[in-house]
Formats: sequence, C-alpha cells, structure tokens
Amino acid sequence: MQYLHLSDEELTRQIISGSHLHAFGELFDRYLLKIYNKCLIFVELPTKAEDLTYNIFMRAFINLKEKDHITNFRMWLYGITYEVCLEYAQIDYKQNNNAYWEFNEIEENRVKVFHCNAEEQLLTLEADQLKKVLKKLHPEDRLILLMKYQDSTDFSIIAKHLNINDSDVQANLSRALERAVAIYQKLINSYKTNEQVKIAKSL
Repeated sequence: MQYLHLSDEELTRQIISGSHLHAFGELFDRYLLKIYNKCLIFVELPTKAEDLTYNIFMRAFINLKEKDHITNFRMWLYGITYEVCLEYAQIDYKQNNNAYWEFNEIEENRVKVFHCNAEEQLLTLEADQLKKVLKKLHPEDRLILLMKYQDSTDFSIIAKHLNINDSDVQANLSRALERAVAIYQKLINSYKTNEQVKIAKSL
C-alpha cells in the first residue's frame, strides 16, 4: 500500500538505489496486463505471451538496476517489450513456410490500395478486426504501427528499434498502413465469399 501513491519515476528511483526492491512489484502490477496484451499481438499462444511477459519484466528489472535514472519508465518498458517481441516474432516468421508467399500476396494487394487513405481506414477498424489484421502483418510492420498509433512514439525511437534512418520511418509507416488495409480488404472479401457459399448451400 505504501507504494500506490508513488509515480513510476519515484518507484524507479527507489529500485535503482537498491533500498526498496518491493517497489518493482508495484510497477509489475501496474503494467502486467498492458505488456501481456502487447505480447499477444506478436504470438499465437497465450502461454507464450505469458512467458514473454515475464521475460520482459525480468530483463527490465536487471537493466533497471544498472541505470542511473529513468525519465519515462512506461516508454522505457515498452521499448524492452518491443525488443523482446520483435526478436521472437522475426524468428517465428522465418520458420513459417507460408509467410513468404503471404507477404508477396499482401505486397501485390498493397499496390492496389496505394492511393487510398490507409491511415483513416485503419483507425476506423474495430478492435477485433484490427487484431486479425496485425496478426497477418510482418513483425516489423506490427511494431511500427503499434509504436506510432498506440504509444505515440517519436520517429527517432522507432528508427532505433527497426535499425533504419529517421528519414525512412515515414515511408516504412506508409507501407505498413497500406499492407494493413490490403489484408483487411482480403479478410472482408474472404468473409463475403464464405457467406455467399453458405447461402448457396442453404438454397
């Protein structure tokens, strides 16, 4: 209870000083669900998301004790989250035999939606629709969309995570948006086709 009224920054200062390790438990409680939900976007199994979540907090705790100070714990923790999730998702993506062909198909469809307002379309999707779209995207596309629209991350930080120049972030973001819209349109068309088949069979 003594930690509930403290800010993230006050808690991190206590952890760094080494005198109040229980303060990390308060940060863990505050961010557990948020980190878990981010992990779920990059993995299929809830149990794996749980494993990644605990690995993230372990890495955060170890790294935190080596810092002099943290000015924004939330963004710092999210940075570790994306680092861990991207590492896992990239390996998983490369091992997916269908990923290469799916990406080519998505890229072909992206060209078709090039002139649409991809950002506006994406932001109007419902949560369950958006989750399905993100699952189909390349891990780096997922990362840049989440960092930009969920966390409002600066382009310089996004560039660092993706190992690209700051000037390339906008172009990568635009392509990620277009791929997301292309995937959504394919999902909608598949849904319509399945419904038409069901209706035809019922006649």
